[in-house]
Amino acid sequence: MAQRHPLPVAFCALALVAGASLSGTTASASPQTGQLASVLGTSLPASPIAAAKLPTTAEVKAAKEDPTALQAMVERVESLIFDASHRVAEAEVAALSDQESATAAQEVLAERNAAAEDARRNAKAAEKYYEESQEAVGQLAGDLYRNAGVNPAVSALLTQSDSNDVLYKTSTMTALASNRARTLATADEAANLWSAWKDYAAACEQAAEEAAGISAAALDEAEREQASYEAALAEQERSRDELVGQLATLRETTAREEAERIEAREAEEREQQLAQAREQAPEIAPAAVPEPAAEAPAVPTPPPAVPDSEPAPSVITRPTPTKTPAPTQAPSPDVAPPTQTATPKPAPTKTAAPKPTKTATPKPSPTKTAAPKPAPTKTATPKPKPTKTAAPAPAPKPKPTPKPTPPPAPAPAPGSGSSAYEPAISWAVNIANDDRYTYLYGGNPPWQFDCSLFTQGAFRQGGVSLPRTSTQQYHSAPVKVPLSQLKRGDLVFSTSNGGSSFYHVAIYMGNGQVVHARNPSAGISVTPLSWVNNIHSYGVRY
Repeated sequence: MAQRHPLPVAFCALALVAGASLSGTTASASPQTGQLASVLGTSLPASPIAAAKLPTTAEVKAAKEDPTALQAMVERVESLIFDASHRVAEAEVAALSDQESATAAQEVLAERNAAAEDARRNAKAAEKYYEESQEAVGQLAGDLYRNAGVNPAVSALLTQSDSNDVLYKTSTMTALASNRARTLATADEAANLWSAWKDYAAACEQAAEEAAGISAAALDEAEREQASYEAALAEQERSRDELVGQLATLRETTAREEAERIEAREAEEREQQLAQAREQAPEIAPAAVPEPAAEAPAVPTPPPAVPDSEPAPSVITRPTPTKTPAPTQAPSPDVAPPTQTATPKPAPTKTAAPKPTKTATPKPSPTKTAAPKPAPTKTATPKPKPTKTAAPAPAPKPKPTPKPTPPPAPAPAPGSGSSAYEPAISWAVNIANDDRYTYLYGGNPPWQFDCSLFTQGAFRQGGVSLPRTSTQQYHSAPVKVPLSQLKRGDLVFSTSNGGSSFYHVAIYMGNGQVVHARNPSAGISVTPLSWVNNIHSYGVRY
């Protein structure tokens, strides 16, 4: 009997070999799957099991001779068909979940690389600030050495004989001492700041290297699961036609009739799952499930920002005070006293010698104006211009410690309602109807998309900025809506862990239809809502 039917036997052997290979791949990949799930906060389903052995043609013919055996064989063949479909669905979930994890790992890697680059730039700025502060300390030390430990500005102040400048001398002496202390303190601060930024840059480099390793491992795991999915899909395609043909033989119908009946049962099962998801959602949406924190390499808090200005000079130059002329009061109608215009005293000119030479300037006599009339005539007095001296430069103050930058939030849409989602749906449907656009894990715009990159590109047409991954798009949405209250333009999601993370997203078009980038075999298309497997009980609205 076996020699009369070599093709089915060979096919069964091939299926067993493929199943064994698939099972071996799954077993070897399990530790990596668990490791990545713990690192990236994603719970991954188990890989599909090996396919069961198909019945032979002889077994099918023998079953037709006994009604009980016939019924048992029909149930067996149908079970094999549905089990193969479930294995493909599970393999698809695993592949998409791992791809979501790989995309999230790449996002973390990009953030760590940006942090490392910023840390390197700030470390260089801190080094320059340290060198400038050292130059200021060296200048101060040189001045003190050349003047026997006395600041030349202090000597100039002590030798001045102007008794009217006592308060100024006192305040200037205090400022000089304070400025010298600040110069030394700034040098210490600059040294500590440079050391802190060097350590922080090293930590950022280490975090970036670890993130690169995690990202590479996630990509490898995603490729393995993708290969498992493709193997399960190929096995289903090889066996489904034969099993449907066996059903037609057992029931004495046509293969087309049996295929339509199987498809109807699968559609009914999907509708039941969708109805169950609708029933699970309460009337009031619960608080958003917190996005799982990926156990990515942590980066310490950055040090204080490096000041932009150079360290302050160690010598303060005396500014020239300027007196403001007093305002002249208007005379009363009865008495008209003469108006006296005050002339400011010009400041003495300081020379570079240790003993300043004071240049006297005669004070102009006030001009008295007779007032025969109620309004006196004002006589302008020439005002000597005081000598301008550079004001002391204040010591730089370190900028406050910057707070850690939170994850960027999606930009708000310029409009709401149809102005946001109608352009998105129109663009998405046009892409789905164009065979030039295909599905690719990770995406490669403008011609290849994965599910979240597809929704991101669609909503960009309406001015709405969505984050990159499906999980981020769910948790960043301002409104969560149960499936029973979906509206056109809402997003729906697939989850394998109750909503902690998501591996697929689709755009709801209304009337029970969605448009989405599905997988490499199905591509980008419009399907019933029930075709979104493992659909979450809540969608979101932007």
